[in-house]
Amino acid sequence: MIRNKEFRYSLYLQIAIVVLLLALINRNYLSGESAITILGVLTIVMQFIVAKYRYDKIRDLEEYVRMFEYRKSSLGVLDNEEGELSILKNTLYKLCMTLLHQKELLEQDKEYLADAISDISHQLKTPITSILELMDLLKMANERYNETLVVITHDESVALHADRIITIEDGKIKKDEVIRGRGARGRQ
Repeated sequence: MIRNKEFRYSLYLQIAIVVLLLALINRNYLSGESAITILGVLTIVMQFIVAKYRYDKIRDLEEYVRMFEYRKSSLGVLDNEEGELSILKNTLYKLCMTLLHQKELLEQDKEYLADAISDISHQLKTPITSILELMDLLKMANERYNETLVVITHDESVALHADRIITIEDGKIKKDEVIRGRGARGRQ
């Protein structure tokens, strides 16, 4: 506690005031009652001054932390002193640096996740798109060469490209549907 600059100065000032008042009482310049009153008033004034100093330092710490948001601040080694507020400033610096590092890691993870989702989305779209394009090509070949083409699928979007859909369930024909005049691209 003696290392704390504010506490040390406050203690020295209080000791100096008490010594001065005792000297004045000893020389009969002051009575005991008036010396106690003066000591009380000076102690209250001194406490207000110390409190204002501490609040100003806390306001400076708040601004110091706010500057980290814009990365305009670093730990000023020269302005660090012994005391509670200095320890708090160092702790806040460490916390802010950790938060900035975590923010950078999260931004990297976000970018990686966006790339992974894009890649997965592309991989999911590509096979279906390829199958549908192949169905269009087979449909054109079917019309050009007048050949019958049989496609077996479980995908309804692929089945919708056919002129005839036969639904089989448990080895039996459940439904036989002929669709005329609807080409490969006409059902989308």
